[in-house]
Amino acid sequence: MDRHPGCTHYVQKTNLWANYLMYTTLRLSAINKQQEVRQFSCIVPKLESSFELLNYIISLGDTLLSADLIEEGDKTTPLPLEAFNGISFPLLNS
Repeated sequence: MDRHPGCTHYVQKTNLWANYLMYTTLRLSAINKQQEVRQFSCIVPKLESSFELLNYIISLGDTLLSADLIEEGDKTTPLPLEAFNGISFPLLNS
């Protein structure tokens, strides 16, 4: 699998590699602007990070075909694509 350019940018922008001991993998399939079907995966430390990343990828003009979260232990959770429209979710400060 490739790394989506949006994934690389988002990870660098937010420094998500800081704590990846307990991690979730975001696996997605998308159609890019050149109409190529591509598959990607990224390690995300928080559930909210995966949501932000999916919205960021859509904002770049790609179309999601599928998105799954894979937690340690190989538990896979499919995400509802209709929940992502390219607009960032407002996150509460914790």
